[in-house]
Amino acid sequence: MDDQLRGRLARDLSTKQFIELFDAGELDLTTAPHVSLAVPPANVADPRSSEYAQAVLQQWQALSGRASYAAEVDEIFELDPLEFFARPYPFSSNDPEEIGRYLCAVGWFIGCARPSTGSRVAELGAGWGHLAIALTQTGCDVTAVDVNPSSIHLLRRRSAALDTPLRVVQSTYLDYADQDLDLIVFFESFHHCADPLALLDRCFEMLSPSGRLAFLAEPVFDDFYCSWGVRLDGPAAFMTRHAGWLELGFNRSFLYRELNARGFSIAEHRLPSIGDYGTLEIATKTPDGCTAEGKIAPDEESTWDARGAMLAPARLATRQSSMTLTEQTRFASAVISLVNLCDEELSVSVGVNGADERLCCAPQERRQVVVALPTGRRLLAVESTLSRSTALSLDAVGVCVESVSFE
Repeated sequence: MDDQLRGRLARDLSTKQFIELFDAGELDLTTAPHVSLAVPPANVADPRSSEYAQAVLQQWQALSGRASYAAEVDEIFELDPLEFFARPYPFSSNDPEEIGRYLCAVGWFIGCARPSTGSRVAELGAGWGHLAIALTQTGCDVTAVDVNPSSIHLLRRRSAALDTPLRVVQSTYLDYADQDLDLIVFFESFHHCADPLALLDRCFEMLSPSGRLAFLAEPVFDDFYCSWGVRLDGPAAFMTRHAGWLELGFNRSFLYRELNARGFSIAEHRLPSIGDYGTLEIATKTPDGCTAEGKIAPDEESTWDARGAMLAPARLATRQSSMTLTEQTRFASAVISLVNLCDEELSVSVGVNGADERLCCAPQERRQVVVALPTGRRLLAVESTLSRSTALSLDAVGVCVESVSFE
């Protein structure tokens, strides 16, 4: 890259400036990483609302130059059937490091998820088919779903050549229907759905009572600029302008809250050595609604005493702790089991959405609090005075929440 071009590339570009660079032919996949878009004004609408989703699509429209979004139009791209049958991505990249990272991600996922023989699996957005075919070869009953006709053709050719029993379905995410699935996988694909919350609902419906939902190498960030929205990094913006793809990103706290609210318990897996491919969230559908034993939203986790990790899955409350509970309507009440591990009596307040019950816990005393659950959003709040705990060798300790169950 010459110095003159480098001088024109910048961070925090306006959409207009980015488009001018693109239209001048000065952006490609090698130069795009050197630019980014400026953070837009905050979207004040509820991230769950149609108004919020419409604002996200308007931002995509401005960047892509397209009037409206439809996955069956805007996510379509052509593949040379001969070239990509012989050398599908990542082999077509001619980059040994990229090839290694990608293939490592496939094997790493299988090792983490450990699907059993006969497991019913759907990969949504199967693309090149590496993961779907590998899962089939491990003995899983796999359906590969993709909206792109060229990808469907490639998947069928590859499956036939390898003589694998892979089912291939051309469909958008929200049009695909199945039932009693053991595992649904998104590998760099969940972020191409214009209605991600509706997609979470659809996945919950399609999974078996203890089925799992996996997000491999998805753009989920601790510090994303909004709850969910158009990504502002140069490569994502380039693909939006170049191909019309919807490139979304997600704030981790928001996504985890939405998963917990739907009744998913979350586990995280990380493998930094393979870069962006080394992130995996596996959300397990919990028949009893008990999601608190897994990961919760980081901004909620920060309200609990981190020193309580030794007691996991129990948590030590602080003066003001909270967590999102399942919104499944079949549960009418939550049972909060508490124990005072401190040397002195603790004053405790427990409630959901502000309906607090106040109580005192003597040292070593166990208490159960039954809290009625409203419909819609449910936020458990636990407040506790703090005291010394000889048993834990800790000062300023609050009440221990041993479990959260539902009736």
